[in-house]
Amino acid sequence: MKFRLRVFIVIALVAGLAAWQLYASFREQLKPALQQATEDVLVDTGAALALLAERDLQEGRLGSGRLVEVLRELPGRPLQAHIWGHARRASSIGVYVTDARGIVLFDSAGARTGLDYSRWNDVYLTLQGKYGARSSRAREDDVLSSVMYVGTPLYDASGAIRGVLTVYKPVQSLRPFLERGEEALSRQALLVLLAALLLGMVMAWWLARGIGRLVNYADTVARGGRQPLPATGSSELDRLAAAMDHMRSELDGRRQVEGYVQALTHELKSPLAAIAASAELLQDEGLPEEARRRFAGSIGEQGRRAGDLIERLLHLVRLESRQSLEQPLPVDLVALWHTLRDEAAPRLAQRQLEVDESLPASAVVLGDAFLLRLALGNLLENAIAFSPAGSRIEVRLEAREGRVVLQLRDQGAGIPDYALPQVFERFYSLPRPDGSPRSSGLGLPLVREIAQLHGGSISVGNHAGGGAVATLILPS
Repeated sequence: MKFRLRVFIVIALVAGLAAWQLYASFREQLKPALQQATEDVLVDTGAALALLAERDLQEGRLGSGRLVEVLRELPGRPLQAHIWGHARRASSIGVYVTDARGIVLFDSAGARTGLDYSRWNDVYLTLQGKYGARSSRAREDDVLSSVMYVGTPLYDASGAIRGVLTVYKPVQSLRPFLERGEEALSRQALLVLLAALLLGMVMAWWLARGIGRLVNYADTVARGGRQPLPATGSSELDRLAAAMDHMRSELDGRRQVEGYVQALTHELKSPLAAIAASAELLQDEGLPEEARRRFAGSIGEQGRRAGDLIERLLHLVRLESRQSLEQPLPVDLVALWHTLRDEAAPRLAQRQLEVDESLPASAVVLGDAFLLRLALGNLLENAIAFSPAGSRIEVRLEAREGRVVLQLRDQGAGIPDYALPQVFERFYSLPRPDGSPRSSGLGLPLVREIAQLHGGSISVGNHAGGGAVATLILPS
């Protein structure tokens, strides 16, 4: 299972449980909250009706006064109310009045008149000067079958409690509002869940993207490739990436130092031995002048060879330690090639080599001019070295599909099959056709590093028409 999917599943489970807990908690509190709000309204209603009932009490007409007449007409009075989408056509409120003994003098429903309600809390507590309220169920298994009762004391002129006015309302009348509230709550819970899932997807993608970039970076570095330090979008992951890059640099640096010291030591043995041998022979006073000049020239040649080896190795070390170009600028490869060709004109003339060019007016790439000059210079040097005297070097450069392709072909003997897999290995070189000393074997590895640093590639092989051909491809 992919990391992104695992993160999403965990976030989805947490979000789902949180949304369900929130929904269940609010749903559980919805009924009591609605009943409490209704009870609060019943308290205000009872207080208002009690003021009217006290006037009838003072006139001795508590069971037959003006209030009773109004309450008898209330159930039949039509209503045109629309409360939050619910139509109300008749009043659902009820009122009964008891005397100081708790005997019902009047009931708007007509079912309780004459009954003794002194034992019910709404009457019993109110007669004692306390807050009296109760809720009684018609069916024990149904919460909505209960009726809420709120009692209000009736005072005489002296301030004594002479009766109780109880306002009651069936909870069943609240069902439409309860159902509507539950529907709204369900919608909100669903929206919260969907939003949490969307957020989970975004977070999973964000985390997986940053970690995926780190994994790709580590894989590329492990394969020996180049890749700039990735931006993960997270400060913690960026710190981890920086630590990984620092660790890679340290490890690469140690391995490169060890490898280059060993390789340099091995490659310098030959020129140093030749220099030492020539110097020893030069100490012979009876050495002929011609031999003396030959040995002195050998010392100079081997010294130049050692210097060239060190210089190219330093270039290679610097390139292999870089992961990207710092400030790439537009470079015209055509103009760069013309410069290199003109500089090599004496060598070309010495070997009687012609250059057959097929070039556009310009071919611009983004890169480092010094490094590209170094790459093209090495390719031209190889072509000159392996071209027979009096032959031709073919140069083809074209831009196609967002790339610039440069090909250099000589008319030499080509590359032996056994050498093709090794041409890019450090210090590997082939003998020159004219018998001149072999090169340092660092030219093509240097070109490959430069090409990869520019996001391109280099390949060397044999041409179908004879000779070797080098193909350098760079993004334009």
